[in-house]
Amino acid sequence: MMFCIVTGGAGFIGSHVVDALIAAGDDVLVIDDCSAGTTENLARHLESGQVAFIRQNLLDDGWQRHLEGGDRVYHIAADPDVRQSAMTPDSQMKNNVFATYRVLEAMRAHGVPDLVFTSTSTVYGDATVIPTPETYTPLEPISVYG
Repeated sequence: MMFCIVTGGAGFIGSHVVDALIAAGDDVLVIDDCSAGTTENLARHLESGQVAFIRQNLLDDGWQRHLEGGDRVYHIAADPDVRQSAMTPDSQMKNNVFATYRVLEAMRAHGVPDLVFTSTSTVYGDATVIPTPETYTPLEPISVYG
C-alpha cells in the first residue's frame, strides 16, 4: 500500500486515476481547485472516507505540507483549454508550467520520490498509427498545449 497524491484528481482523467489507486488499496489525497473538475467525480470515495480532499490551487500556498510521507505524486492538474492556451500563453505558463514547478519543489522538500506525469496523444500530431505507441515518431504537436 502506498500514499499517493493526485493533483487534478477531481477532473475526468484524475478521478479515474483515483479509482484505480483505491482499487489497488492505496491511500489517496486529491489536491484540486475544481476549476475544471468536480467533487462529484469523487463522491463515492469521499463519502466512504477512502479519499482525502484539499480544494486548493497549486499556485497558492498551504497544500505543500500535505505531501509529507507521500510515496508518489500523480500530477494531472492542468488547464485543459487548448484554444485558450494559444490565446493567453502567459496564463497557461503560470497555470501549467509554474504549477508543475511548485509540485516538483514540494516533492523535493518533503522527500516524495516518485512522479507520474501525464500527456496526451496530441504530442504525436496527426498520427497515422492508431492506437499510437509511445515509441511513435516524429513528435509533431498540433498545438502549444501538446
